[in-house]
Amino acid sequence: MKRSIAIAILFIWAGTTLTMSAIGGRAHANVEDLAKGAPETYTARSQKPAPKPQPPDKTEPVKPSNNLLSEAEMKKLQGAWQVIKWEDESGQPASVDEMKDFTLSFDGDVLTMRKGKDDPGTKCQFRIDPAKLPKWIDMGMPAISEGATVLEGIYSLDGDALSLCITSGLMNNVPPPRPTEFKTKPNEKYAVLVLTRIH
Repeated sequence: MKRSIAIAILFIWAGTTLTMSAIGGRAHANVEDLAKGAPETYTARSQKPAPKPQPPDKTEPVKPSNNLLSEAEMKKLQGAWQVIKWEDESGQPASVDEMKDFTLSFDGDVLTMRKGKDDPGTKCQFRIDPAKLPKWIDMGMPAISEGATVLEGIYSLDGDALSLCITSGLMNNVPPPRPTEFKTKPNEKYAVLVLTRIH
């Protein structure tokens, strides 16, 4: 039985893009304290020396907490992962032979899927949002740029254990909505992968 691979749908959507944006930064304003005492006359004010120009503020902008959370999560994902459980819409778990040498490797924001030791792999760009519940992951091939459809999924990361639930096909010629749980259902185009870290 040929099993649909969740990430393989990237071949169908190759060249499509996703608009990604980041919001950050901060506003900063300096307000001078009001002088105490009797009001100054115009003449007295005009005789005061001009204030010296202040050096530019070199303080680093504060990064939004969500960006910091994403950076920390990305570091945890880096490395190679072996698939130890794989289930698609059939509801039947893949055999040991089907999962042999089935790995996902995360390097920066690039994900590489391999189905054998000699497989050069299929690469895609991925993005995560660990602030969502469950956490979100999106994948686009060869890269996520402006404008297109990508694989939408969810993930759970706990030490050396990683779980993914990803869209794996089209429903009525359109991508299914992002999954909300780590389960497959008949006739619904989702796949669940459970992985353990190799290195």
